Amino acid sequence: MNGGLIEDVIVRNGRIILHRPLSTIGGLVGRANGANIVDTRVERMYMGGSGYRGGIVGFADRTTVSYSHVHNTTITLWITRYNRSAGGIVGVAQNGSVVSHSGVLNVTLRFNGSDNISNRDLAPRIGLIVGNLDRSSVMHVGQEGSSINRGTLQNYRWGLFNNNSNDQRRNVGNGGPWGSVGRTSGTVVII
Repeated sequence: MNGGLIEDVIVRNGRIILHRPLSTIGGLVGRANGANIVDTRVERMYMGGSGYRGGIVGFADRTTVSYSHVHNTTITLWITRYNRSAGGIVGVAQNGSVVSHSGVLNVTLRFNGSDNISNRDLAPRIGLIVGNLDRSSVMHVGQEGSSINRGTLQNYRWGLFNNNSNDQRRNVGNGGPWGSVGRTSGTVVII
């Protein structure tokens, strides 16, 4: 989606699975560039695969998501050397994107599988609201009854000398209150 407005939309009862590297899946929009998404809801969905996954938007660039909610949904990120991000509302929010007045209810985020990954930057980024927040903002968000299943990472390593499971999971639910953001970089605001 390039530009435009999506408003007052509800998506219910679906299943989306895509294992293509670097693919984007959202309950409403896979990729949004310069868009405004307002008053939307996704309910009873399952989304899985590798790449970018979000309850509303998989990948948001210069996009605003507000007054949007995800209920009773499971999002699974499969670990591959191309895995990226998963978030309850947005998988990746970058370049001034804003997620506000939104939340998740009974949402489960998890990652499965294993792969040998030598580049630390390819670590999974998983958060209850946003998986990867890059030069963007998250404000006035909430969660209830939601969780992140950190799983096990077999044969998952950063290099020859570091195989510490705490380090492997450093971008999983570590930012913001209650694991709201997986990883932050650049100038970000979490309120």
